[in-house]
Parts: sequence; C-alpha cells; structure tokens
Amino acid sequence: MSDLPPNRMPTLGDEGDGPPVLPPSRPPQPQRPIAAPPPPSSGRQRGKLAVLDHHCHDGWLFAALFACGLLFFAGLLSLGVFAAGLGLEDQASGPGVGLIQLDGVIFQGEGIGAATERVTRDIEWMEENDDVEAIVIEANSPGGGVNASDLIWNRLAQVEKPVYVSINGLCASGCYYIIMGATPDQIYATPNSLIGSIGVISTFFNAQELLDEIGVEVQVVVTGDSKDFGSFFRPLTEEEQAFWREQINYALDNFITRIAGGRANHLTEAEIRALANGRVWYASVALDLGLIDGLLYPEDVLDLAAQDAGLGSNYRVIESPFVPTVLDLFLASDVPSGLAEFDGTVSVEVPQAQDWVDALQQPELQYRYLGPYSGAQND
Repeated sequence: MSDLPPNRMPTLGDEGDGPPVLPPSRPPQPQRPIAAPPPPSSGRQRGKLAVLDHHCHDGWLFAALFACGLLFFAGLLSLGVFAAGLGLEDQASGPGVGLIQLDGVIFQGEGIGAATERVTRDIEWMEENDDVEAIVIEANSPGGGVNASDLIWNRLAQVEKPVYVSINGLCASGCYYIIMGATPDQIYATPNSLIGSIGVISTFFNAQELLDEIGVEVQVVVTGDSKDFGSFFRPLTEEEQAFWREQINYALDNFITRIAGGRANHLTEAEIRALANGRVWYASVALDLGLIDGLLYPEDVLDLAAQDAGLGSNYRVIESPFVPTVLDLFLASDVPSGLAEFDGTVSVEVPQAQDWVDALQQPELQYRYLGPYSGAQND
C-alpha cells in the first residue's frame, strides 16, 4: 500500500508500490475556425464614412470658433471692467490741466471716438471739475456730420474756463468748425499737421445703370416730385441738383459764421470765403493764412495752458474718467453715419443688409475732408 495521504496524487519523485502515476492531462480543445477577412466596402459606404467624418470635423470647428468667440467677449468684458476701475480711481488730487481727445470721424450719438455724447460729456465733466484750471482739446479728425459738429461746438463755446487747441495730425472741416468754440487765439498745431477743408459735402449714389444691367426695374409711387429726392434708383435732375446746392450753401454760411467768430482777430468774412474751397494746408501755411496761432507739440500746449493758469511746471494732466463700455465697442456709431463716414479704418460694427441700403439712400450733409492725410494743397 502507498504511504501517501488519500487526497494526494503520487508524483514522479514519490516511491511507492507501483509505477508513478501522471496527473490527468487536459483533453484537447477544438480550434476556432479563422474568420475570413471582411469584404471590401463599397464606394457608397466609404462616402457615408467620409460624410460623417466631414460633419464631425465641421462640428469640432464650429465648437472651437464658438469657444473662441466666448473667450474674446469675456476678454472685452474683463478689459472694460478693468478700465472702468482705473477710470473711477482718482490717482491724484489737486489742480491741473484737463485733456480731451477729439479723434476720428465726428458723428452723432453714443460710441467711441468723436461721438457727440462722449465728447460733450467729457467737456461737461471738465467744466464741473474744480481741479481743472484749463482745458486742452487734442484734435486729430477729418470732420464729420454737419449737425454733429455743431452740437459739439455749441457745448464747447459755453465753457467759461480757458480752452486751448492742440492739433496733432489733422484738423479738417467739422473738426475746424468745432475748435472755433475754444478760447480765441489759442489754436496750435504740430509742424506736419494739415488744417482747413472749409466746406460742405454730400454724396449721392446712383445705381440705375447697375439695375438696368441685371434687369431690375424699380417703380416708386410718390405724392410729390421731390418725395424720392436723393434715391439711388435714379440720377438727380438738374432742378434737384440746384436745390441741393442751395441747401449746402446754408451749411457753408453757418461754417463761415463760426470761423468769423473764432478768428475775428485774424480773418475777415471775405477772407474766410476765399479760403472756403475745401483745401487743406500744411501747418506753416495755415499759420500764415491766419487759421492757427502757432506751431507747438501737444506737450508744449499743455505746458502753455498750465503756465497761463499759474500752475507751474509740476502740474498734473487730468483726463476724463469715462471709459467705453462693451456695448460701445460693438456699437461704435449708428450704421448710416458709419457708412457715410467710412474712412478705411477697422470698425466693430456689424450692420445688416437693410441698414446698408438705408445708408445708401440717405445722403448726409457733412463737414468732412475725404482727401489724403499725408499731403497738402498749398496753392
């Protein structure tokens, strides 16, 4: 008999009465047949996969662009809040010289740049601030709307504090109209600035030939011969052109009146009318013509204003605390004025098609210079 325990199987090394007993082997398992390769997909199936992949790609692209848009908007919001914080914080106290920027195309309404609401708000704030002893208007503008220019001039002319003008680049047409509200004999310009463009302009678009080419006929029913005056569906008649020139002359007369008041010590009305030819002049020529009072850089004008106010050399420059809101950044101006006053700069407006059509059909009277900024007509 074997001495092994009853629950142990003998191994090759065990000694016993009989031959060694091997452990039972595992019965052989049937092999799984090798699957045949899948048949090649048809062109239609490949097309479906490609379309699905294309849609997935477009979806990811749209999601990425949407995320970028949200980040951009959040960045603008953060910037506006940060800037507002800086504006509300009074960095210093004591008397100083107020500085107002008149920069870009002049238009009526809210917005950034030379918007009437922004500029007049800055003027009012400077006037009411007891620390502001004098105000400097730093101007760089080609002008803009007739009514918009007059609104800013009217508010500036009411200021009792000394108002100096520092032209830094361009002061043309409506810009020059506005600065006639400053203190007399205090208009200065950098040597390479352009000044002038005394006159009025109004642009009419005529799309009749284009509509004829594409086979579009526009029928208009009106209650009077002049009800569709200025429509870009037809050219102006000779009678309408004569009528509109008469209206433009009223705006020109107002312009000349403003200059006669602001430059009374230098120019007669007859001399102003002779200069009302729409030209701009280099600063040195404008000085000889009596349009400005001297050639000074912006910092020199600030020093002059501070000196005249008795502030000495250690004065502070006081700027408006108002900063553009996020809405102002997206809606810089009303679309019709924005289109009529387009000057090639980047705009944040996103007008709709109807707004463009309305702008084309509503010509605006403008005190506006549309020529080059880098040259002057001196003869």
